[in-house]
Amino acid sequence: MSSNTVSKSRYSSTVLSSGLRIVVEEIPSAASVAVGFFVETGSRNEPPELMGVSHFLEHMSFKATKKRSALEVNLALDDMGSHANAYTSWERTVFYAQVLPEFMSSAVNLIAEMIDPAFLVSDFDCEKNVILEEIEMYNDRPESLLFDEIMQARFSPHPLSGRILGTRETIQNLTHEMMKQYHSERYHPSRIVLAVSGAVRAEDVETVAEKLALGSNKATTFSAGNNTLPKNKAKCSRIREGDMQEQFMAVWEGPSYKEHRALYIAGMLGILLGDEEGSRLSWSLTHTGLAQSIEAGVVAFTDTGLFYAGFASLPENFSKCREILFDEIKRIKDKPPNKSEFERAKTKFASRTILSSESTQGRMMGIGVDELTRQPHLNLEEELKLILSITSDEVNAFSSTLNEAEVEGSIGPMQENM
Repeated sequence: MSSNTVSKSRYSSTVLSSGLRIVVEEIPSAASVAVGFFVETGSRNEPPELMGVSHFLEHMSFKATKKRSALEVNLALDDMGSHANAYTSWERTVFYAQVLPEFMSSAVNLIAEMIDPAFLVSDFDCEKNVILEEIEMYNDRPESLLFDEIMQARFSPHPLSGRILGTRETIQNLTHEMMKQYHSERYHPSRIVLAVSGAVRAEDVETVAEKLALGSNKATTFSAGNNTLPKNKAKCSRIREGDMQEQFMAVWEGPSYKEHRALYIAGMLGILLGDEEGSRLSWSLTHTGLAQSIEAGVVAFTDTGLFYAGFASLPENFSKCREILFDEIKRIKDKPPNKSEFERAKTKFASRTILSSESTQGRMMGIGVDELTRQPHLNLEEELKLILSITSDEVNAFSSTLNEAEVEGSIGPMQENM
């Protein structure tokens, strides 16, 4: 596979006097534009009593703004033929939309308006009930609950161990004024990135952005309290008697966003070890019928990261699956992938990167996260060159660090499993 087969794009970035960072990827072959506002705030910025407030703020941004009602916001999106969405993670909150090129200016202005909501008490009370229901629905997703348990075991008592949705207690106790104060401390232009990708010119984006009024918030030095990041070793389990399957995950120290090339190396190992098809774990666990699903990969944060591997199986197969998983971790160190196995994984990695790039939204998400986490930005051609340059020696060197798991976690019906 050659990186010369992809269309070229042009990347530019600038910082406005307000502190707002702008990144634009001009893609001449695109027929749409994706717009995203990346706010440098997430669950790790929340003190314990405010756990879940960042996600709650995401919900409030789809209610009334200071200029429009919630209905008018939705009608404005309909007028553009667009659908806006958002997500909250541990370190960021992202608001985005995909539109035709002629609506770029309208989309930028509307989302900027949405992230500075009116904070009507009626909207706050309504969304509090919605989020409490969302927490109950989340409790029916054992694979997500397991990762929450892993994060808590690894990083407690740091806020990075907290739940993105919060808990019933923290959401019920959250007040309207507490939310407004948190917004004023975190939603300053200096903590926001505007990312735009597609059929667009950088100078047009900058012209629109210079006229934005992103609220009157003042930049503040904000701390969620404990800034020392612990890295605990632990085993954790949670019994759910009604579940049919036992979920398991083990994690090791992984690269942070500061270790750019290492992230791609760890991602390559994830494909070799735990890809859905053709990986070591797929052949030994899912193709043998022992496990229903397997996974492996890397999750990065600003100052740390996790490499993970896991499976879901029936309780009677759990012990055997856990044994095989750790055997495969050892085997990939003792018997590294041969040339053909490594090249297949590399082709998968490169192909998925190309397929993702065919969406302007996919490219916008990439450049937005890169800018927010202060990684070097790579256009598609450069990213493919990086992937294709990864060597088996680099992957083997990373796999050799996977000794005893830092944290093991399980969730399901079993009373004893580790």
